[in-house]
Amino acid sequence: MNKRMAGVALITSLLLLSVITLLVLAMTTRQQLDLQRSAHLSHAEQSYWYALSAVNWARRVLNSDDRGVDSEHDNWGGKVPTLAIEQGTMAVSIIDLQGRFNLNNLLQADEPHPVSVARFKRLLTQLDINSPITPALLDWLDEDTTETPGGAEDRYYATLKPPYRAANRLMADPSELRLVRGVNEEIYAKIRPYITTLPVVTGINVNTASPPVLASLATNNELDVNSVIAGREKNAFSNIKLFKTYLPMTTDESAADGLVVASSYFLLTTDVTLGVAHQRRHTRLVRDEQTTTSLNQSPAYQ
Repeated sequence: MNKRMAGVALITSLLLLSVITLLVLAMTTRQQLDLQRSAHLSHAEQSYWYALSAVNWARRVLNSDDRGVDSEHDNWGGKVPTLAIEQGTMAVSIIDLQGRFNLNNLLQADEPHPVSVARFKRLLTQLDINSPITPALLDWLDEDTTETPGGAEDRYYATLKPPYRAANRLMADPSELRLVRGVNEEIYAKIRPYITTLPVVTGINVNTASPPVLASLATNNELDVNSVIAGREKNAFSNIKLFKTYLPMTTDESAADGLVVASSYFLLTTDVTLGVAHQRRHTRLVRDEQTTTSLNQSPAYQ
């Protein structure tokens, strides 16, 4: 009997020890997770403040810049060395958003703008995008709900899973293009680096426009893009008259419409690495004659 009681006591002790071990392990694991969570929150907060300091730096750089001409020769266009910060690094860059095609230029006074529409179609050709997405994009932007030939409005989008409505307003973010009929992931990936969505009609800066955007400016894609790039690398265009000397004689006069040599909208990208955590933030900046302000700060916008 005593031996039986001793055996039961031993088993009970072993079970109790197992339970205690599991509890200690659970508490230790939770403590480690809490510490990791606290470190992550701390790094996220630090990243935010570093990004905010980068915005202040970018505003000073843009405010001190000559507003008459903007090109990659300017201080904001130069490559900034990666900065060493406490527990990590920070990298910043500024690009000219007016070197991209502004999708919101397609409609002006809620009507298709012929020059912008033609440029957009030529840009699609430059990027080997054969899908006829322009009518659907115009329907997405205009205020009415009437479908244009080849376009799409609520009637089409309501059949999708999940269903949604056409925006019928200007785009706030380039990612909205992915919702437009005919725009799949492949098309979006091709066009994404060359588009933007600015809140007003903007000119295309010929000093910073990428090769596909430059090629879209002239009818029949006749512009010698390499010559333009070589010319502006030597000296930025100080006026559109100088740029027009690169346009083919056969080019329509409207090819110079909406072109500029100075910009108001820029994109600041900040990459902060703290330990193993990395955060990228994008800030759209708008500059007027007096100052530079931020439109928004987001991990998503580009």
